Amino acid sequence: PETIDIVKVDAFATRLFEGNPAAVCVLNEWLNEDILQKIALENNLSETAYVLARKNDDQNNADQKSYDIRWFTPTTEVKLCGHATLASAKVLFDLHRVPAKKLIFHSKSGPLYVTRESDGKLTLDFPGDKLSRIDPSAFQTYSQLINSLRLPSSFSFSRLELFSGVSDLMLVIHEEDGQPNGEEVLRGISPNFTELGQVPTRGLIVTAQGKNRGERGTPHIVSRFFGPQSGINEDPATGSAHTTLAVYWESFFPKVETLYARQVSSRGADLWLRLIKQDTTRVLISGSAVLFLVGKAFLS
Repeated sequence: PETIDIVKVDAFATRLFEGNPAAVCVLNEWLNEDILQKIALENNLSETAYVLARKNDDQNNADQKSYDIRWFTPTTEVKLCGHATLASAKVLFDLHRVPAKKLIFHSKSGPLYVTRESDGKLTLDFPGDKLSRIDPSAFQTYSQLINSLRLPSSFSFSRLELFSGVSDLMLVIHEEDGQPNGEEVLRGISPNFTELGQVPTRGLIVTAQGKNRGERGTPHIVSRFFGPQSGINEDPATGSAHTTLAVYWESFFPKVETLYARQVSSRGADLWLRLIKQDTTRVLISGSAVLFLVGKAFLS
């Protein structure tokens, strides 16, 4: 029978059952797109990554290895996924024993780079997002979006600011005197996902400054990611969202080289962010990953 290996990895996690689980399939050749989608549906994880080595790209450079990568949710293919890219690198470095120092993943969002740091963390090098502020009066479903979050009646809605990135919307909760801090509000959100799912976007990032703004090892920023439009009500850890978060929050912490970001989902996830401004803006996203399961899928 025709089989492929499937590896499950907890990404942006330092121990099992934290972070965001992803499935990784390292292929020998591309399968039919319909099969790729069905495997992702069968896995029923937020993302399944498919990786295929490029045969002739790195003949003159032993320090790097190139792959094509695609990502599928249970319902659709997506153009960028951070946690499943991190998981793919973990599988290639630890199970396939790829000797290169850097992995290059060629994707529908362009080339993505992953390096292994001396402390064991993996660092993703992703393009920074492009943000534009949205005027609520010009956004047709703004009221529906805000109502779907079921914020407390005492909440001051003037604290909110909405932005659009390439793929997602981002809602910022600003601090305001006499109001609960933004992290507390964020943690208390319990959305109506049916209503939120009708807002036209891949997903919604909701973010605030950390309660203690990075003091004594606490997060500088906190976030959650809701994506009922993509088949995932709440994503435990969303690497790609941090290409948006890093671009936005960097100016709020001018003396901080590396932002500590905590995604405050029920599983929780830790990420470290650095912004590189050259000809284009890049975001370096560092985190850990833990191998969970290795198995085989029988396709015939």
